[in-house]
Amino acid sequence: MTEPFRYAGEYMKQPGARYVHCLYCDDIRQEIGGKVTFVGTCSHVPVSSGTDRLSVPKLCIATTFGTPKSDPVKSLQIKIGLNGRGIHALERIDVAETPKDAPDGLLYGTMITLAPFSTREEGTLNAIAVTDREKITGNPLKIVFSKPQRTASPQNKNL
Repeated sequence: MTEPFRYAGEYMKQPGARYVHCLYCDDIRQEIGGKVTFVGTCSHVPVSSGTDRLSVPKLCIATTFGTPKSDPVKSLQIKIGLNGRGIHALERIDVAETPKDAPDGLLYGTMITLAPFSTREEGTLNAIAVTDREKITGNPLKIVFSKPQRTASPQNKNL
């Protein structure tokens, strides 16, 4: 069994490649024994609403920022944006000096909760990592407002 963050270098095949990965879900729970449970995860399928607004009691975003050991960051802040407009920002994340025994890749993770989350805008929600030298955008969550589909009631089948 491998430790999840110990071998981060396996995921970074290109030297110098920094990245942000986001997992969007309804809830994140810290379990007994150190396990983390992600409830109601959203995949690449757009989150849709049958109305002209999306309103949920809670939207959680687990973000992971990765960088090669050879290219550590001096500062790091995670911001959440909707259609390019900032809607939430975390305090700067403490970036400690890189330990000598660190794996090939360094990971910084955070869990963000937007509660409640409501928008009347369709578009793209994503996390942006702001480092000492660049901004890196994570994978997006698409928000669309689909019109409710009408279905024939059983009494009106023959109409």
